[in-house]
Amino acid sequence: MRCQHAQTELLEITNPWALSGAEKQALTHQIAANNFCLYQFKTTQANVRANVHANVRESLAAFAIQLGLSSIVGNECADNDNITRIRQQPDHDNPYIPYSRRALNWHTDGYYNASGDTVRAFLLHCEHAAADGGSNAFMDPEIAYILLRDANAEWADALSHATAMAIPANKQNAAMIRERHCGPVFTTDTSTQCLYTRYTARSRHVEWRDTAATRQACEYFLNMLNQDSQPENSLPENSQWVVKHRLEPGQGIVCNNILHKREVFKDDAATPARLLYRARYRNRIQVA
Repeated sequence: MRCQHAQTELLEITNPWALSGAEKQALTHQIAANNFCLYQFKTTQANVRANVHANVRESLAAFAIQLGLSSIVGNECADNDNITRIRQQPDHDNPYIPYSRRALNWHTDGYYNASGDTVRAFLLHCEHAAADGGSNAFMDPEIAYILLRDANAEWADALSHATAMAIPANKQNAAMIRERHCGPVFTTDTSTQCLYTRYTARSRHVEWRDTAATRQACEYFLNMLNQDSQPENSLPENSQWVVKHRLEPGQGIVCNNILHKREVFKDDAATPARLLYRARYRNRIQVA
């Protein structure tokens, strides 16, 4: 079991187009230890000349390539470069919760994707923060799995079953947007031999395998993430593993598709509306 606490220190990046050896080593060290790294693009004269902040999308693509993230996964809400703008939109324009001001419960990205578009890593970068709220919480799913397994190995097995969690088909106006997808929460990724996690804490539009062990595992797992009380079982302390952080402009997270959630946020007319850029990848971050 890993002994490190989750890393909360922001790693400063001088130039995302050309990482220094020390920066890349620090990034991959944190990711090897925690499966994620929080970073900050510095405002330097070199970055101003290179228009890093003006051309943030190109900067993010160049930054990701240096970490081995080459196979980007698009989605219906992404732009032509397959990078998605995460911002509040009117409900009639986009019905999905990430594009609203509402809170997002614990999940991994792309839990509804078919196996050909498995999301193994993602990058989330802040262009504008909300006037109020919008903080995230992050947790390494490898640690979450270990805590669940240590509490009850049968629960870990239940969520590793081939039909543990199904996401119903997504149809809009009789058009098929996405087929039904069924699979485990936890599995060993055959392409990397690493733990892969697909999970959502949402209560609607998800079908759990109808067994007592699965129901108990789901309840315990969510309570563990939220540190709620559970009378029949003592919950392990997770404060050392859950990192809470509000991304400010120029800050972001790059990770191997970790568990995360977002609190509700508010925009106002006095400041730019909250805007984050998200890029998802089929491959994991390359670490030594």
